[in-house]
Amino acid sequence: MKKSFVFFIDQSVCPLGWQPAGDICVRLFFNPATSEEAKQECILHGAELVNIVKNEQENKSLINDLTDLINEPLAAGITELTWLVGGMDAVLENPQLSYNLWMYTKIEDENDKSLALQRKVDKHFELITVAATSSYPFLCSLLPLTRKTLLYEQALFPRGMPQIVEEPKLAYHYASRPDSYFVTVPCKSIGNPVPQIKWFKSGVEEIDLDSSNTSYIISGGSLLIPISKESHESTTYHCSSTNIYGTVRSPSTIVRSAFIEPFRKSRLDVYPLNTKGIGTRIECQTPQHYPSGIEKKKDKHFCK
Repeated sequence: MKKSFVFFIDQSVCPLGWQPAGDICVRLFFNPATSEEAKQECILHGAELVNIVKNEQENKSLINDLTDLINEPLAAGITELTWLVGGMDAVLENPQLSYNLWMYTKIEDENDKSLALQRKVDKHFELITVAATSSYPFLCSLLPLTRKTLLYEQALFPRGMPQIVEEPKLAYHYASRPDSYFVTVPCKSIGNPVPQIKWFKSGVEEIDLDSSNTSYIISGGSLLIPISKESHESTTYHCSSTNIYGTVRSPSTIVRSAFIEPFRKSRLDVYPLNTKGIGTRIECQTPQHYPSGIEKKKDKHFCK
């Protein structure tokens, strides 16, 4: 007599590697791409660019959820403030929504536009239009069928397979100090049998703790990276968790110095402006030296 199995799949959750936003599952792709390139990359993952338009208007609730998701890597040091999204077809079909967006852009040909979310000074993201040929990071959302398929495949995973329950952040910054110390990068995993955690440097190089000249330490799965006053390197790390059922890998993190160069000891009061559209360079200065305002001067007269 054949055994039969019944799987109860919670379709309200997201598959591994995807995050909930509203009633969809999304993933952030950090490599900049044009709108067309982003669409193709989403298709490869059984997804589409996140559709930001619902019921002929901006999906404010979804934008709020995406704001929270994108602000996490920004808080870790990522500097991307504009992210490509989908919904252009719906915008073109709605004259009022089209007008609200077009009035803020100088691009005249609507076929050369793409939708994007851009962070404002209050750390909230708003819907804007950008040139279709410009490259930005982007957001994909799983198609319903792909979501069901991935959840079904996950249900077939062995119960004891390794799972990473705490993974590294996107970035860690350190500052040189007279005394040496460690930057701790976490990696915690569960499974049965208990998984073995390994750490890798620069994508492929396994960190050998048995080496006589290594100064790395692993404690409870976390990697302790030694920092001395001479440290200035920028390096990527990731961990893996392995048992008899397989191996899972964490996302990569970058560990880099927060120091770039010393501040000037004296303040510069004047910055020349290039009139050919190249602009000017205003250096970052310590608070007591930073200019309180910027004035333009032409023919020995200040411009208002």
